[in-house]
Amino acid sequence: MKSNIHPTVILDIPQDRLEIGTDVLLQPYVVILGREHISIGDGTFISPNVTITDLDHNLELPYSNIQYHGKKAPINIGKHCWVGSNAVILKGVTLGDGCVVGAGAVVTKSFPKGSIIVGNPARLLRKRT
Repeated sequence: MKSNIHPTVILDIPQDRLEIGTDVLLQPYVVILGREHISIGDGTFISPNVTITDLDHNLELPYSNIQYHGKKAPINIGKHCWVGSNAVILKGVTLGDGCVVGAGAVVTKSFPKGSIIVGNPARLLRKRT
């Protein structure tokens, strides 16, 4: 089965730096911003209003246009993950296969397979059995 990408998904990433597996569902108003590399594994479900971005702004440079001075690091979302509504996944994050990201979570670090993570910043709630 091909992936189902809803037409309101906003992609601002070079095509050669985005990998989306098969049977992936991207719900309305998902935003994917990137300059490094973002991969989403097979069978992953991304809920509405999720933001995935592999770059940020370098605020250490005073009086400059911050949109041109960001730091970037790849994002890897494993197979069969579920990312809840309004979650944010930031640069450098790897989510192992089968991870669940709770609604509204802000993911700033990586988690191993089967992790259920919630909160801002995201923390491990428990492991899936």
